[in-house]
Amino acid sequence: MTVMFNKLARVAMVSAWRLIRAPYQRRARRTHVTKSARDRAEAIRMLIAGTGPGLLPVIYFWAPLLSFADYGAFFIRTGRHQWS
Repeated sequence: MTVMFNKLARVAMVSAWRLIRAPYQRRARRTHVTKSARDRAEAIRMLIAGTGPGLLPVIYFWAPLLSFADYGAFFIRTGRHQWS
């Protein structure tokens, strides 16, 4: 139950963030840019920076690829690992 609640909470938080951000993003698209300083290096850095908060949670939610890192709530409740 705890793992599913955490996954659903993550989806809810990302959805709320998108809803809050949407009007400002639309307004920013309409603003004319005189000179853009974006280049390929910045695009690569933004892609790398977006991997952690964007791609990894999606992989965690949809695939068991990162299940080895899921320790559950035992560590939080007791402050120690299950094997100690």
